[in-house]
Amino acid sequence: MISALSLMMGCDNEEDKDKAKDPVGGSGVPATQTGAGTMGATIDGNAWVAGYSVPVGGAKPAYGSVSGEYVFIYGFKVNYNTTTFASSSETIQIFVKANAPGTYPIGIYGGTGNSWAVYTKTETSGAISTTKIYYTTQESAIGSFTLSKFDKTGKIVSGTFNFKGEYTDPATSAKSYVNITNGVFDIVYN
Repeated sequence: MISALSLMMGCDNEEDKDKAKDPVGGSGVPATQTGAGTMGATIDGNAWVAGYSVPVGGAKPAYGSVSGEYVFIYGFKVNYNTTTFASSSETIQIFVKANAPGTYPIGIYGGTGNSWAVYTKTETSGAISTTKIYYTTQESAIGSFTLSKFDKTGKIVSGTFNFKGEYTDPATSAKSYVNITNGVFDIVYN
């Protein structure tokens, strides 16, 4: 019994060590700085990883661009059921005025600020499709973007992010929110 208890305690310690290696928690995407083409986050407590449920030739689930002093990162997750043809897609887009490693605030979408973030979720079943777009707004502009690596020679940007997005239902004007935490990205930009 003592041996079994020791073994179980050893497993817990190994699991804790593995969790410590994954700074993004539940998403399972490690915070690399190699241009791996990855993006992950926790969305309202659930793991989100950029990628496809079916092969898509040559398409990258996470990428970016740099123009002057601005960094744009984009990641999307697509789930497609080949039997029912139902699908869902989720995207995260972040645009930040950043030209060197550091931490930058995420501001209001469409405002006079130099940064913003958007989370979009689309669900399709047959001919019916619904889309919700969550913007960083004046009421919800809570977030930050940390650029850990900005390699202009290798064209690699890596770092972390978090933000809160707001959706306003066009029919009822009711507001709902999404909390994106533990975000991490490691991409090659063009």
